[in-house]
Amino acid sequence: MGKLSDRFADPEPDELDAILAADDASSTPTAPRLPVPGDRFHCLVTGTMIGSGSKSFGASSHVLTRGQVVTVTADLLEGARDRFGNLTGWPTWLHDEAEQVRRFGRALLAPGPAPEGLQRWTYGDAEWQDARARARAAAWAETDPDERSAKLAELERVYGPAALTSQTTAIYKRGEHPTERAAEAQEERFARARARGER
Repeated sequence: MGKLSDRFADPEPDELDAILAADDASSTPTAPRLPVPGDRFHCLVTGTMIGSGSKSFGASSHVLTRGQVVTVTADLLEGARDRFGNLTGWPTWLHDEAEQVRRFGRALLAPGPAPEGLQRWTYGDAEWQDARARARAAAWAETDPDERSAKLAELERVYGPAALTSQTTAIYKRGEHPTERAAEAQEERFARARARGER
């Protein structure tokens, strides 16, 4: 194994260069890719908000819908700057899907225009319910039974099963629920049986 001083000897010059180069490469964080005016991105989740670019009190935000394409402007980027002039928010994670998933549980925005065929809805949201209801009405308006069946099958394939339409919540006072009344009746039968000596 050798002497302790051998293990901690000064590194050779070429070893030192390799160590320093490895430290520089590992400690230099890669800066996030930032959008510039003219870039385009699209929204993946309806309801995603980005600042309007105005710095005035009560400034509004843009509420995006799924599939909406936005062209980056200098005003939008200016609206995403903090009081120190640093870009914050959507410009810093637009090109980083993993960061969006880490922050929000899913990707909200994606660079570039929306891909062909991207539905404006996701299963269960209000736009999905409207689109499904329109497709269902069109299918049921079909007079030919075979065509109607084909359209209803296509409806299920595209939109999936219908969402729950109602939920009933009943509130019972003590002793009103049928299972409570049945349990009380059973207890009374057991009490009578014990009184007769049968239990």
